[in-house]
Amino acid sequence: MVPAVPLPGPPCPAVPVESLPADLDEQHRAERGRAVFREIGCAVCHTPDVGGVVGVYSDFLLHRLDDRSKGSGYTERTPVPLPEELPLPEEWKTPPLWGVADSAPYFHDGATTTLEAAILRHHGDAETVREAYRSAGSADRASLIAFLNTLKAPTDTVPVPVKEEPKNRLAMARSR
Repeated sequence: MVPAVPLPGPPCPAVPVESLPADLDEQHRAERGRAVFREIGCAVCHTPDVGGVVGVYSDFLLHRLDDRSKGSGYTERTPVPLPEELPLPEEWKTPPLWGVADSAPYFHDGATTTLEAAILRHHGDAETVREAYRSAGSADRASLIAFLNTLKAPTDTVPVPVKEEPKNRLAMARSR
């Protein structure tokens, strides 16, 4: 692998990186995968650049993940009505794909272990994209996965110090 290089864009403490393979054939495969990503519609929701951040691969909007008419997915409703401004159980924000190469397992429940399985698990608003992926040739599907494997987590992050909070009010009162 070629060392990870921050993508161009405004400076920020931790930026997405795209790490292309050292092998020229693998680089071409990943570049073809970037084109397939756009061609089949992944980039509609996993938008490469948003709000001045280059390489984020998200629109940060809510999307339906399941087709409830087919009886799949999140059909549980709470016994107490939720406020209208809260997302429905089948709605999820598009996760950023920066770092997706390093972040398995996938999906909100961690039940998806591969990038291909994550793509195939898309339903609802992404059903047409999933079907376009299924219809693509095996070389294009492999190229798309190769591209996703170039999206690395930022390497220059610094952990935020965590202040330990008292466990209960009695402990807080004693510490005064």
